[in-house]
Parts: sequence; C-alpha cells; structure tokens
Amino acid sequence: MLLLKLIVLITLHLITNANLFNSGTFMIRFSSMKSLQIRYCFTELPYHYPGTSDTECLKSGYMKVMNHTETILELRLSNITSDHMTVAFNISDRNEGERPNEDQLKNLSYRVVIDGSLPTQRIAVTTGLIIDFSTICNRPFYGLMCAQYCVDEVDDHHVCDRNGKKVCLSGWTGSDCTTPLLSLMLSNRLIQFEVDLPTCS
Repeated sequence: MLLLKLIVLITLHLITNANLFNSGTFMIRFSSMKSLQIRYCFTELPYHYPGTSDTECLKSGYMKVMNHTETILELRLSNITSDHMTVAFNISDRNEGERPNEDQLKNLSYRVVIDGSLPTQRIAVTTGLIIDFSTICNRPFYGLMCAQYCVDEVDDHHVCDRNGKKVCLSGWTGSDCTTPLLSLMLSNRLIQFEVDLPTCS
C-alpha cells in the first residue's frame, strides 16, 4: 500500500513538472477553392528536434487539400526555445502522373513568430488559396514563445489578459492585485490629514 502511494506521488510530481514547461499548438490552416497537393518542410523549429534523413528539413510531409475545404496541419509545441519557425511549401495542382509545369507549381517559404497573443497571420498564396498561421498556447501560458505564466485566480483578485499579464478585478490594485483600493484610499487620506494638521506655537 505504501509502495502504491509512493508511485502515485512520483507520477503526480512528474506530471506537474511536465506541465511547468511552456507549450501549445501551432496551426496552419489551408483554405482552397481547388484540389492541391502540398509538401511542407520545416527548416527551423522553435524547439530541439532530432530531424529526419532529409538534410534540409527538420520535419516534413505531404498532404492533400480538397477543393472548397479547409485542411489543418497541427504542430505540437513544448519546451519552446526560439520565438520563430520557418516552413516551406511546395504546392501543386497537378494530378498524379502528370508532368509539372511552371503554371502548376508554387514554392514559398514563410517565417512565423511563435506568439499566442498575436492574431492569426494570413497570406494569399494564389487565386483561391489562403494559408492562416496561428499559435494557441496551453493554459496557463501566454504570449511570446508561450513563456508568460499567468493563472486566473478569482481568490487572488485578478484575471489574465491575452498577453498573460494580470488585470486586477474591480476594487483591487498593486502588482499582484492584493491591495484593496479602499484601504489605499484611506491610507492616502490619513497621510494627507496628518500633513495638513496645524502646528501649535
């Protein structure tokens, strides 16, 4: 029984420590008016990655985007060490077996900042193809590199904004939102009252 409790405590400790690292999800959304074949190649990643046999790409793959649909590519982020990543795309609308020509291929490389506080970054690649980039930080992480730690605590009299900064609830102030405004006002008035007291000669 004691051994079981010890194992449970160690497991909870490991889970807690794992959750202390900044983490999130990087999403690439493809919206296309026609069917496309896309090869993606991450040449820079915001965390250590062992890479593949491909000397150019740290992480790569192929995906098919159907016409009039949205396709999402998700990249899990953890232990982020850089504030950006670079991904290259090779986009083709040719069918299998067809020989490519210049009109059917599109190559581009895009450098994206890893920041959960930024709005979605959108680029129009070709007619009918839009690519959206967005970073979603796992709570309680926010902001650049999902490195800003903030926990919404009603009992601590604050909430967190999109950048992970504390916003004091009504009636509270201070860097940690622990000072009641009424107490501060009374304190200031007391100091003012003491200063304004006339002196007796």
